[in-house]
Order: sequence, then structure tokens, then C-alpha cells
Amino acid sequence: MFGARRLQLAALIPWLLTGQSAAAHPHLWVTLRGEIVFSPDGKIDSLRYVWAFDESLTASVTTRTSETTTTREELASLAQANIDALKNSRFFTRAISDGHELKFASPEDYWMSLEKGLLTLHFALPFAGQIKPLRFELEIVDPSYFTDIKLAEHIPFVLINAPPQCTLQTYRQTWMRTENRIIVTCP
Repeated sequence: MFGARRLQLAALIPWLLTGQSAAAHPHLWVTLRGEIVFSPDGKIDSLRYVWAFDESLTASVTTRTSETTTTREELASLAQANIDALKNSRFFTRAISDGHELKFASPEDYWMSLEKGLLTLHFALPFAGQIKPLRFELEIVDPSYFTDIKLAEHIPFVLINAPPQCTLQTYRQTWMRTENRIIVTCP
């Protein structure tokens, strides 16, 4: 069960996600895995994200003794606070279909858990409408550099139910390029 001190610390996560000025270095680190979900008729329907927060943030919210007992229900209010905070930044995601920027509908199916000792946020981002692009791009970045978003090392993004001709390319952030870029081509 969360104690009052841990709940106070947990309340800081949404503030951290609001993108306050970073003074040239990040204050929050996230490792991202994602899925681009297609509908049965071959249209892109939504994104599903899994954000693993860094060890420092996880330690400020949990303790070693509660890591095995913290439940999804106990973390529900923290998941809601994070989703609410991320809405203001558009989830640090810019989606582009054939040159046109897309809008997201309200996030769905969100929760938090502890996975491999890290506080992890799961959520789905449906698009305002289904799209069938020839070229689909995601740019994932916090322009203030308050939050450093790193793609997972092993298979950071996958296509779910994609037509067989679709391809996926992943470009990780570097010192010269601050955003992560995901490109899906469906000729």
C-alpha cells in the first residue's frame, strides 16, 4: 500500500512530464516501446506505448519491499495523473500521414505497473480517424529536453495487423538529431 510520503513523491511525476525548462539537460528518462496498430481493413487505427521510467523516479515512488506487491489498482491514480499531464504535450508525439499532421483522440486503456523493477506506464493513443497512408511518420521528442525519450534497445516498435507490403524503419535520437523517428511505408 502506498504511504503518504510515496504518494507525495508520486504527485511530482505529472509535474515532471509537463516539460518545464530543462536548462540543457534532462531531468526525467523514459525508455519507450511502441506498437502501430492497423485495423482489419489495413488502416492505421492507433498507437500503443509502453514507457519505462528510470530507476531514480521509480525509487522515489516505490520501495524495495513494495515492488512485488504494488498492484495496477494501487497505481491507477498515478496513471491518470500521468495521462492528464501528457495530454498537454501531445504525448511528445507528432504523427504525420502523407505530409499532413494527425490528431489523436482521447487516450485509452492506460495503467501503470512495475516491470523489471521500473515504474511503467502503458497507454493507447487512437487517432481521431483511421488513416491509410502511403507514408506514415512519428516524431517522438520533448523539445524542451526535460524528458529524454529513448527507444528500447531490442525491437522498439512493431506493426500490429499491418498489410504484408508495409515496412517499418526506426531512427533513434542522436546528438545531431533530437527526435526519434519512426517511418511506415505501405506502397
